[in-house]
Amino acid sequence: MIGEYPPILGGVASHLSDLSKALTDLGHEVHIVTYGFSHDNVHGVRTINFPFLRGSSFVLGASSLTKKIVERYNFDLIHAHYVLPQGLVGAIAKRAVKKPLIITSHGTDLLILGKNYFYRQLIRRIGNYSDKFIVVSEALKKKAIELKIKPKKLICIPNGVDLKKFSPNQVTSFRKELNLKDEAIVLFVGSLVENKGVDLLIQAFLSVAKTFKNAKLVIVGDGPLKSKLEKLATKLKGSAIFTGYRTDVPQILTAVDVLVLPSRSEGLGEVLLEAMASGKPVVATNVGGIPELVKNFENGIIVEPENPSELAGAIISILSNPDLAKKLSESGLKFVKKFGWDAVANEVIKVYGEVLAM
Repeated sequence: MIGEYPPILGGVASHLSDLSKALTDLGHEVHIVTYGFSHDNVHGVRTINFPFLRGSSFVLGASSLTKKIVERYNFDLIHAHYVLPQGLVGAIAKRAVKKPLIITSHGTDLLILGKNYFYRQLIRRIGNYSDKFIVVSEALKKKAIELKIKPKKLICIPNGVDLKKFSPNQVTSFRKELNLKDEAIVLFVGSLVENKGVDLLIQAFLSVAKTFKNAKLVIVGDGPLKSKLEKLATKLKGSAIFTGYRTDVPQILTAVDVLVLPSRSEGLGEVLLEAMASGKPVVATNVGGIPELVKNFENGIIVEPENPSELAGAIISILSNPDLAKKLSESGLKFVKKFGWDAVANEVIKVYGEVLAM
């Protein structure tokens, strides 16, 4: 596999970690080509590190060693996560060593890079050069077709969630750490980038804070917009808490009242599955693959994007109505059971079998 891997933080790194662990548990051998300082042989997964390389330098560095890497480990296939730059490395590897290539798009590559003419051409060429192209939602599949990736190559396999790690039974000291007791906590977890819509959540929280005087908005994550968002949050007069990246998200989720994902665009929204598995109600926007996970007023509340007032109304509805919050939480727990990593890994293995039989 080619992609981000712990200790790199973020959804894709977690995805690779969980998927590779599930694959090794099922008896398969997994090696990760990555650009972080990853630990070797964790859960039986070996890593091949390019710690100082990014973007085009990663493409050149990893590609130059592809043949030697494949000869040493005798891989059967290559699985790249993201089209660029990881899929480009995979395409060069496929050409050099004649091994099948699978690419998984997690959303940003198609939804954000796909807006640029040059990147669109690269995405189309690399996607059609792959043997199979996995997308994590039906919405992303439509986007891939729009970008002229051949439909016969496309298959939808949603993200998984670790149902042992994310559960309502996690012991947590997060409230104590923040010196909070009975205050309502509204949580965001994700990268602080434009498409995540955190600025909209901060605007919405102005209304929430008027209704719930002691409510706190906790923003977990980091990114290029952090300083800008912190400045915007000064309007909340201390009601917003920026924690930076955290590795204890399962414990944090157990401590909060509602998880909000106010995205402008989204491939699927894995944090929604994590929140549901933790027994928490969710509020999210009607974009990308989110409606495939959140059924309005069944296991969460869906609002229109770019609408802080509607976002605030949904949050207030949950915080002011314990019966509604309980209903959404219980439905979410039932819904998320089908997204366990064993089930997802077996779907991926089927794709591996298909390309190896070609």
